[in-house]
Amino acid sequence: MSSKMQNTSSGAWNWLGRARRFFPCNRWLIVLAAGTMLWRATGETFNASDPDQAFKLLLSAPPPLAQLVFREKLPPVFNRPVTLQGGIKGSTNFALYEVRSQSNGLVVRSLNSTNELPTAHISKVAFTLWEKDFCFLDIGTNAFFYQLEHDRAQKGEVTPSYDAAWFRVSRYAEILNLGLSHIWPGSVRWQDDQFSAQGIADKQPIYVLGSISRRTNGIPCELTVAYSNQMNVAHYRIAYEYAPEVQPLFPARISLFFQHRGSEIEFRSYEVLSITRASGPMARELFSPDRFLGFKSAPSRYLTNDSIYMQLPSGRMLETPAVPAKLALNRADYFKNRYFYAATLFVAAFFFVLMIRTNSSQHQERTITCESIQSERSS
Repeated sequence: MSSKMQNTSSGAWNWLGRARRFFPCNRWLIVLAAGTMLWRATGETFNASDPDQAFKLLLSAPPPLAQLVFREKLPPVFNRPVTLQGGIKGSTNFALYEVRSQSNGLVVRSLNSTNELPTAHISKVAFTLWEKDFCFLDIGTNAFFYQLEHDRAQKGEVTPSYDAAWFRVSRYAEILNLGLSHIWPGSVRWQDDQFSAQGIADKQPIYVLGSISRRTNGIPCELTVAYSNQMNVAHYRIAYEYAPEVQPLFPARISLFFQHRGSEIEFRSYEVLSITRASGPMARELFSPDRFLGFKSAPSRYLTNDSIYMQLPSGRMLETPAVPAKLALNRADYFKNRYFYAATLFVAAFFFVLMIRTNSSQHQERTITCESIQSERSS
């Protein structure tokens, strides 16, 4: 680890200690920036002649994007975490996403191919956000509406619904944060070439500190980042590649490297396929879930007061304490429980064979008994 990284790590811990002493009873003030608004917009504008300012504004006050299409490299084995041995290097698995964003709105959905861009098809990840109105579109056939409870989160009470919404925004809008994790877009604050941000991970506060560590032709092309909580600190390096066909100063590729015991592995990678800046603030309709619901009769649920409500056609709200039980198993469920099913089949087969042999023995005994009786009668 270089002396610069050691200084960054030492500075991170010093800053973290000062922050905790200053806010001993209000650690959940980390949510305040996202609680009053999604991410703060400023009057500053992008200036291609000042690459430092343009890069920093991407993190502190991102511009409105009418459409951002990107793909993410996934681990070599689907639905498995990234290993410390090989990371995702050489993986040929990818996921495709579309994003629309501005200071008070966000739409994210996964795509099977770019042919789905003109459609309203939903597969896997899909959600919308306008101010505090969040809509989960990827939970079965239902649409779950939830109003973000920032007030409760500021008091340290992070509900499962709030945690799920926070995770989706911080995870699938990570590309808007140029690879920074666990935070909402626009929450980064700069002091010269160093930055800080605060977010949530596993319902607990997490602190993000880092700095610009390398430039190419005057353009920032690398960050060193430290994530810390009450338990540990993790170090990452984020590298950027730029291409002339991609909008100036928005990276064409973002690669995250996890640093562990003197080495590093490629942890995550994003590739920008296309990006379109919006000319100004976009209308609320562009962030509405109505387009994806497709029809008025689509089942809708409302998450509020720690319960789930269903809206009847009459408009009445009917409380449902929990989501309906899962009554059917899919292929993944059968595969996950394959050993149980095999053991059950073996036990059933054992008792079936035992029953047959017992019946056969009893039949033979009855046959022998009948023959003995006939012999005695004959004699």
